[in-house]
Amino acid sequence: MELGQLPDGRDELADDLEAWGMSDLAAEAKERGRKQETGSMPVFIHHAAVFNLWADLWPTWKTASIGMGGCVRTGIDWQQAESLMRLSGVKKRIRPRMVARLKTMQSEALKTLGELSEKSTRTKGAKHGKK
Repeated sequence: MELGQLPDGRDELADDLEAWGMSDLAAEAKERGRKQETGSMPVFIHHAAVFNLWADLWPTWKTASIGMGGCVRTGIDWQQAESLMRLSGVKKRIRPRMVARLKTMQSEALKTLGELSEKSTRTKGAKHGKK
């Protein structure tokens, strides 16, 4: 199973976008996924540990309901992060650095998810004649 791919082979991002009612962006994500090389993504070796932690934490993010529109990711579940670091053998002295890097990644991910949500809202409004 590849990063971002569900056990049945579907694209996780596309499924999430579809669940949030962002069909147009889901289609873009699926198309982008088809165009990308499978199986590899360059990661600098000194970022590998935090990237792997990030990938393991992605499914455990906290979410909030937005009514009939589905749900949105609100951030990392820090209890899960601490447990995962401990169980993975990350040394205590390294954990604060890992948390700082995860916070940076979380901040950027939330910005991107917010931009995707705004883009989807604008697109839906345009389809219904709203500005």
